[in-house]
Amino acid sequence: DALRASALIALMYDCDAARAFDLWERALANNPKLTEARVEYAGFGLCILRSEDARAVAEGERAVADDPLNPVCASYHSVVLAVAGRFSDAIAQAQRSVALDGQAFLGRLCLSMVYTFAGDVDNALHSSQVALVMSGRNSQVLAGMAALHSARNDPDRAIASHQELLARAAIDLVDPTWLAVSALGIGAVDEAMEHAFRAVEDRAPQQIWLVRRPGTEALHAHPRYPELRQRMGI
Repeated sequence: DALRASALIALMYDCDAARAFDLWERALANNPKLTEARVEYAGFGLCILRSEDARAVAEGERAVADDPLNPVCASYHSVVLAVAGRFSDAIAQAQRSVALDGQAFLGRLCLSMVYTFAGDVDNALHSSQVALVMSGRNSQVLAGMAALHSARNDPDRAIASHQELLARAAIDLVDPTWLAVSALGIGAVDEAMEHAFRAVEDRAPQQIWLVRRPGTEALHAHPRYPELRQRMGI
């Protein structure tokens, strides 16, 4: 568990992906059934950083098989499946996570994410509304809703979601990653890039999502994206 936590710190705070991989692999060598470490290794490491989707899915499947009643494993694995393009499997896995623990925010969040990645806007919005209410208007959920409202040709609600996040950031802690995501949702790519750089400068824990989250393609096409990756240590 200490090695697992150290891997996340190396990745998300120190921007040292190579060390994160080393720590994950040491943790799993010491305890192959440390399943939450395995799904983080699969998701953040193999899937997002290396785009090794087949390996990521295999590692996630192993974690779920070793720990079938763990909703955290099911949730993380659902997102890996979605990023890998296996949308029906992703939705089934996210629904299984919610069935295991309907009161857990992570499962509801991942269900909204996999519907979003699959392009199922109606179910994504419904799931997002549930997650938004149960979490006290979580920033990650709100950021994703900007793009969903845009996809439904509702720019006023998309902009309102982004403006709500900006207003909150003026008085409270908001991970700039989600400001970047919501800015992308309304097509404000230059603004999104400014938030992305601030996420790296602030050592924001969720910055890794800017690397391969569906909906961030415009950020990747920005001329400053190579510099952003370099600062992220990847």
